[in-house]
Amino acid sequence: MPNKGVPGGLDEAKNYALRLLSHRARSVQEMRERLARKGHPEKVVDKVLSSLKKSNYLDDISFTKIWVENRVSLRGYGQRRIRAELISKGIEKDLVERELDESYPEEKEKEVALTLAKKRLPSYRGLAITAARRRLIQFLLRRGFSSETAQEVCRELLPER
Repeated sequence: MPNKGVPGGLDEAKNYALRLLSHRARSVQEMRERLARKGHPEKVVDKVLSSLKKSNYLDDISFTKIWVENRVSLRGYGQRRIRAELISKGIEKDLVERELDESYPEEKEKEVALTLAKKRLPSYRGLAITAARRRLIQFLLRRGFSSETAQEVCRELLPER
């Protein structure tokens, strides 16, 4: 074990990577950046990433599926926000689009937006209808829903009189 305990060594880098993965799944790019930031040489980082991929600890396809599911079910985010997050984590745009199409079609996105809006609506009691509409739409936009979805949900919950 020539690398054990050596700063920037293979064992140290692999242990650090496994510790990161014990908290949550990571993309290949995220792991590369974290290992590099920790000061590990590029050759060591490449070896660790290769080893983690072979062991199926690091897989962008699985990561993308998990990320989409968590962001939809736990956070209630829209496609736009999820797409931006995944691309920022180094996931290829084709993979992001494919996973969003499969796991989070527009019909499901509208259901999620409607559920969120219904929970949020009571906090707008007492406001003028135009102010409530504006706030509801802006809330949904911040969550990553398209303006079309936000406006459609708003028309459904706060119809014009």
